[in-house]
Amino acid sequence: MNAVSNPTDLCAICRGAHKKKPSKELPYPSLPAFIRRFLARGAVITLKPCNHRFHLQCISRWMNKSSQCPLDRRYITDSTPPLLRPVEVDLHQELDKAIENNQIEKVKDILLSSLTPKRQSRVIEVFPLSVAIEDCRWEIAGLLHKAGWHTHKFNALGWMYYNGLGVEQDYTKALDYYAFEAEHGSRLATRILGSMYEKALGVEQNYTKAFLLYQEAASREDPKAQNRLGCLYLKGLGVEKNYDMALFWYRKADKLKNGEARNNLGLMYRDGLGVEQDCTKAASWFHTSALWNNNAAAQKNLGYMCQHGLGVEQNYTRALYYYRKAADQGNLTALETMRLLQLEVASLESN
Repeated sequence: MNAVSNPTDLCAICRGAHKKKPSKELPYPSLPAFIRRFLARGAVITLKPCNHRFHLQCISRWMNKSSQCPLDRRYITDSTPPLLRPVEVDLHQELDKAIENNQIEKVKDILLSSLTPKRQSRVIEVFPLSVAIEDCRWEIAGLLHKAGWHTHKFNALGWMYYNGLGVEQDYTKALDYYAFEAEHGSRLATRILGSMYEKALGVEQNYTKAFLLYQEAASREDPKAQNRLGCLYLKGLGVEKNYDMALFWYRKADKLKNGEARNNLGLMYRDGLGVEQDCTKAASWFHTSALWNNNAAAQKNLGYMCQHGLGVEQNYTRALYYYRKAADQGNLTALETMRLLQLEVASLESN
C-alpha cells in the first residue's frame, strides 16, 4: 500500500478539486466501511503499465467510460493498489478491431500495454500479424512484427522486407525468409529467390543459381519463372545461349497467360531470333500482351510498330495512344518517345 497517499496535486483529472472535504456520497455504497473510509481520504492509485497516479475516486469515475489512461491513452491492465472495479478490457478483441479498421495509433496504444506474444497461446500469437498481412495493413504488420508477434506467412514477411512495407527495406532479411520458404516447397519463394540471385539483391550475383531456382519453379508451372528461364536462355546467362529453349519457355508461359512472355515472343519475331523475322506476328504478340495483360513494355513496342508501320499500317494516332498507355504506367522510354512524336505530328500539321 506504499502508493497510497493524500497529496492533491498528483491527480490529472480533478486538478486539485479534492482539497475540499470529500462528499459523503461515495461511489460503491455496497462496499465495506473500511474501503469507503479509504476512498474518503482521497487515496492515490498508480495505474499499470503507465505508472501515472490519480485519486481513486477520479479514476474510478473515469473507468466507467474508458479503459485507457487519461494522460497517454495506454490501456490499463492493473493498478497499485488494485482497482475496486476490475479492469474489463479484452486487448485481443481491441487489437483485432484496430487491425480491421486500420487504426494505426490504437494499435500502438495496445502494443504499449502488457499485451505481448509471449503471454499468449500459439494460435492467438500468430493471428493478429497474419490478419494485418492478409488485409495489406503494412504499417500495422510492421508494428506487430517489430513488437515480436509472429506469423507462419514467411513469404509475406519476405515481401515486406523486399519492398520496405512497414519495415525498413532489407534484402538480406527478405532473402532469409524466402530461402526458408523455398526449402519448404514454396514455388513463389523459389522464383523470387532466383530473381534475387539474378539481380544481386541481398546476395552476390549468381546466374547459375538463378537458373536452377527458376528451373525448379518453372517445373511446377510458375509462369513468371518460365518467362525468366526463357530470358536466361535468350541471353546465355547461367546457361548456354539457346533460342529454341527460349522460345519453348516463352510459349509455356504464354499458355499460362503471362504478359511478359508474350511481349518477349513479339521481340523474337520482330528481331528474327530463332525464328524467321515476321513483323506481323510480332505486332500480334505485342497487341495480345498490351490488350489482355496491360503490359507497359508491350504497349510501348506496339506504339513503335504503329509509328513506323511495322507489321501494321502506319498510324501516328494509334502510336500515341499506346505510348500514352505505357507512359501512364511509368514507362519513361514511352513517355519520351511520345513527346518526340507529338512534336513531329505538330510540325507536320503546321506545314
